[in-house]
Amino acid sequence: MPLDNELDVEAIKTLEDAKAALIAAQESKANDNAETLKNATTALLAYSDQQQEAWKQAEAERKAHEERIEDLERNLAKSRQQNLAAKNAYRDTNEYKSFMSWYSRGEKSLTGGGLDLKELRTDVNTQGGFLVPSETDYELRKNVTEISPLRLYARNRIIGGKTMDINRRLDGLNAYFEGEGEPAQSDEQKYGSESVTVHAQTVEVVATQDMLLMSAHDMESEIVMDVGEAFAENEGRLFLLGDGNKQPKGIITDGRCDTVDTAGATVSFDDFAKITGELKRGYNPAWLMNRRTLAHLFTIKDNDSNPIWQPVGGDSRPVIYGYGYDSNAIDLDNHNDGVGSKPVIFGDYRRGYEIFDLMGTAVVRDDYTQAKRRKVVFTFYRYLTASVILPEAIKIMRVSA
Repeated sequence: MPLDNELDVEAIKTLEDAKAALIAAQESKANDNAETLKNATTALLAYSDQQQEAWKQAEAERKAHEERIEDLERNLAKSRQQNLAAKNAYRDTNEYKSFMSWYSRGEKSLTGGGLDLKELRTDVNTQGGFLVPSETDYELRKNVTEISPLRLYARNRIIGGKTMDINRRLDGLNAYFEGEGEPAQSDEQKYGSESVTVHAQTVEVVATQDMLLMSAHDMESEIVMDVGEAFAENEGRLFLLGDGNKQPKGIITDGRCDTVDTAGATVSFDDFAKITGELKRGYNPAWLMNRRTLAHLFTIKDNDSNPIWQPVGGDSRPVIYGYGYDSNAIDLDNHNDGVGSKPVIFGDYRRGYEIFDLMGTAVVRDDYTQAKRRKVVFTFYRYLTASVILPEAIKIMRVSA
């Protein structure tokens, strides 16, 4: 039977001595216990033979393990020698030398410097780059379009036809004091009327069917959004600068609005203070300017070089001399555009300026006129106009010489 450890040699020798002693006792002693002694001797001899056989088997297994370990060590050493030889052989190839030359120079192009790598890559089209598809981001980034915000402050009205007559009182009554028995003096109000006529604001967009069907973006939605942005940008500019010829009449171009000249060649806080005194009490005015003019105000300092402008904290709205302001009127002049420029407006725009809309934006989609060329024509339009209604409610700051 197999043994986990080698059999003790001394134990085997002791068993052999006992065996010899029992044999001698068996031969010299003849009595009633002879049969019992014989059986015990036979069993002991059998056990001794088994132990010797087990020892021999264990010894053979040990030698086999030693031979197997020696074979593995020889094979491992042989494999190491083969790998080292293959590595040394590869280092002698032109491919390895070219790669190490490129790597040591830090070049970015694997095709430069005589390098000729045979491998599949994504950055070389002929080596697999053609197989890597590009991906399109479905979010369309857009530049910001600055829109003058006059529609937010002016009065917006719905007009029922193409033309509307606007009536307003020009002068009120004068009252008089009279002596006893003297007759009352008569007086009368003066009224005026002016007409506003809406005009069409339009834009046409042509798109091929290929563009509408195959673009990564919803081009019809993009067209609609861009048209809305273009309409808002266009009207915001004309509400300030329009000449009234088939378009709104702007505040700046309406000569009925008073102008207040600055003290110098650019605007200052003193000019802001001065213009507030030119507007009647009872209006609810605010300032309009562009962001460059406001940035100029940030730079104005007192005699001790401290900024006059102080930021507003908490929930308080930003004001200039107690009146709110909006610096998003991008279409106004800059503070340093020279003599005659008009960079700031101060007024009650809800009472002084009115916008008239006939209808919302409409679109006509024409799939037929250019059907042979597979083109679709989108025509967008709406009707509106705008005009100064109460000129005295608006004051304009003008840069003087």
